[in-house]
Amino acid sequence: MTNKHNPLSSHFRAPKIFAPIPSAGKFYNDEVVEMPETQELPIFAMTAKDEMIMKNPDANILRKYNLKEYNYDIVIARMEPENNIEMILESYVKSNKERKIVVVGSLNTPFGKYISKKYQDEKIIFVGFVSGIEKLDSLRYFSNLYFHGHSVGGTNPSLLEAMASNSLICAHDNVFNKSILEKDAFYFNDAEKISRLINEEVKSLENYLVKSNVEKIKNLYSWNKIVNDYELFFQRISNK
Repeated sequence: MTNKHNPLSSHFRAPKIFAPIPSAGKFYNDEVVEMPETQELPIFAMTAKDEMIMKNPDANILRKYNLKEYNYDIVIARMEPENNIEMILESYVKSNKERKIVVVGSLNTPFGKYISKKYQDEKIIFVGFVSGIEKLDSLRYFSNLYFHGHSVGGTNPSLLEAMASNSLICAHDNVFNKSILEKDAFYFNDAEKISRLINEEVKSLENYLVKSNVEKIKNLYSWNKIVNDYELFFQRISNK
């Protein structure tokens, strides 16, 4: 656990509890800790409020950006390469659809500046950073497709927020996203697949996927369930 090249290595402590997630390497065997079948302890669904399934979307938010309900797609992410924003926008530029895509995220990064300069197309609307979970959730709620291009990390809070906001999700094809969304999303790993999604998928025809993800938030990611699961987990390991 120490690294001779790190001046702080002497202060490191070996972890006593391991809570592995999919793809995180080798798991402890069954005799060490008692884990859920998924081999992952979930995190909470919302970051800004205790718990919130979208109940009162505000269509007035759309007016600021000259958008119409269910007539635009959206991506909300940090402007970094690993979020596959360039792949998504390239597909829009080349698609036959006139539907616009809204890009939410600060452009004050090297990649943000690069991407906003490269894609100056009328179908692409860069709105920059949007403050307020209510605004973000309304933009998600009234979108046609929600693109989640995150390709690294574990359980992503913004993905859970999208699920709770009645989004029809098109996610990057990786183990993290699939462990959460399972069969209730469309997946992509290249521009060709994204183009097919843009041209073929309509939210009103896939409402069963939206409803299934909302149920996941209610049943798997509620505060009561998560707190109880952690309490049971720590009780089990403390008794070993």
